[in-house]
Amino acid sequence: MAEDTYEPSRAERILVMMTASCIGLSVLCFLTIVVVTGVLHLPGSGPVWLIVVTLPLVGLPLGFALFIALFVVNIVRRRRHSAGTAR
Repeated sequence: MAEDTYEPSRAERILVMMTASCIGLSVLCFLTIVVVTGVLHLPGSGPVWLIVVTLPLVGLPLGFALFIALFVVNIVRRRRHSAGTAR
């Protein structure tokens, strides 16, 4: 039985990197909030702190939407491959 090798398209690679970076940066900012306010007991203020606080509120839903889009693209690719109409 021959093994299928699949190389993801450029759009899929970009979608994976966007998803990973969006979720990773949001989690990193969330951990920063926990460490700064919970462990170090420092008050967060200033323009950089506003970005750190706001980024997880936008980044996590965006990352989830990108993950769903990646999942749909992957399902469509598998269905095309099983039907024999690969692009």
